[in-house]
Amino acid sequence: MRILDLVIIRKEIDGTIMRVELADLSPELAVFEGASLGLLDQHDIDNAAAGLLVYENRWAAPFVRALRREGAQLIASGRIPLDAVVAQLDAPEPPGGGD
Repeated sequence: MRILDLVIIRKEIDGTIMRVELADLSPELAVFEGASLGLLDQHDIDNAAAGLLVYENRWAAPFVRALRREGAQLIASGRIPLDAVVAQLDAPEPPGGGD
């Protein structure tokens, strides 16, 4: 994965938007300071709730190129919500180990 843009914001009760410096959140996050290709603009920031992350799944580019060479077309795209993934991971294993 390659981070293309990363902005963390805080929205005050009065609606004021404040950019949060990553190093202020955690020293470990300081390595991401300046991670920006300019894909996120002020409009994106003003309409966000907490943070914005634009990333590239580096493994996907060669996979997609190969599919396109063979004539494949994207007909749908989606994401599995984090809550659904966590719920599935936390669910008890079915009897018999799921086999």
